[in-house]
Amino acid sequence: MSSGPPTPAMTFELRFEEVMVPASQVGVATTNSPLVVTPAVAGTFTWLSPRSGAFTPTGPLTLDTRYELRLRPGLQCADGRPSKALLFRTLSTPPFGLCESLPRHADPNATSSPEVKLAFNADVRLPDAEPYLYFHDDIGRRIPADARHGIVEEALYVLGGPRNLRTWAQEFEAMQSSGAADSYRELTDTPTNELPNVLIVTPRQPLPLGKGWRVVVGAGLPAQGSSLRLPVAAEVPIGDITPFVVTEVTATHYVYEGPRIRFSFSKPVPDLVTNGAAGWLEISPAVTNLDVQTGGRTITLNGGFKGDTWYTLKLSPSFESTEPFKLSGTNSFTLKMPRVAPRLYFPDFSGDQLAGGNRTFPLLTVNVPLVRVRAKLLDPQTAIHALRGYGSYFATYNQREESGKWD
Repeated sequence: MSSGPPTPAMTFELRFEEVMVPASQVGVATTNSPLVVTPAVAGTFTWLSPRSGAFTPTGPLTLDTRYELRLRPGLQCADGRPSKALLFRTLSTPPFGLCESLPRHADPNATSSPEVKLAFNADVRLPDAEPYLYFHDDIGRRIPADARHGIVEEALYVLGGPRNLRTWAQEFEAMQSSGAADSYRELTDTPTNELPNVLIVTPRQPLPLGKGWRVVVGAGLPAQGSSLRLPVAAEVPIGDITPFVVTEVTATHYVYEGPRIRFSFSKPVPDLVTNGAAGWLEISPAVTNLDVQTGGRTITLNGGFKGDTWYTLKLSPSFESTEPFKLSGTNSFTLKMPRVAPRLYFPDFSGDQLAGGNRTFPLLTVNVPLVRVRAKLLDPQTAIHALRGYGSYFATYNQREESGKWD
């Protein structure tokens, strides 16, 4: 066989100890194959040499089928003598089922409205498939699922490329064509085409708080236009649905960035809060020129915060995520806005004074009331030691990681 595990377009080569055909038949396709496949498979047999030949199916092998391979009864050698060769092999093709799914791993903080992508090795009909799809958690709760066919652009890359989107029959066609590049181009040229074997599954209602949520693809789900059915149930992990809480609050104050407070949440926050703090946040003492920015699971507050000042921030208990969860846990926080740390900044490691030089070296001072600058002319043999000392100001990546100081 041309491969170990079964493939849709695998070929079968026979190698005999005896001469089976004269040289004139080498390279000539024949329908009178010495190989008999049961159930029957249409194809041609071509002698590759007087002692060997290959059977090439003209269509894909059938899913979920056990094939038996034997020699044709009455097979003769090239000189007319009965062949003493014996053959009995079996081959079982894969059952109808999932060939790819997403997500691949459970998320400890999953979204309550997940989109689960399922790719089957044969086409499926939505009305037939939906009754077999549902969401399930560790304590037995069950949420019905809605499904639709996915399109190329939302499935091609996340499911691992063209091969993972093809059915068993399409894989046969691709292997017969000029190559993978054409198959990939065909998909990318039609990004909005529906994929009859790909389903996008969502819960009919948001998943409630709970552990071990997953999508169940029930046994018996039928393939389109055939008697094939999913032999055993399959599960795709979603993960745990956790409460909506504040995970971190930090106050930072950096040069060029200004004072800011950043809230980090366990779930995405709505863009609506960028209209201001009214209704969802109280700040004491009051802050002028407050600007609110959101990004995924964070809210950043910029404005007239003062250094070395304590601020109390209280989030409304009715504050909601973009998912249907209100804030739980601690909602009042007190923290001190730091001053910008004292810093001196030269803009360059070196300031060569060539034709364009003006004998000036800009110096930025931040919260440093008094600065004394000295210049020293170094002897050539001592310059390397000065450079080493200067280089110590530049922390390596590992040093920054250990200290946690990235600014």
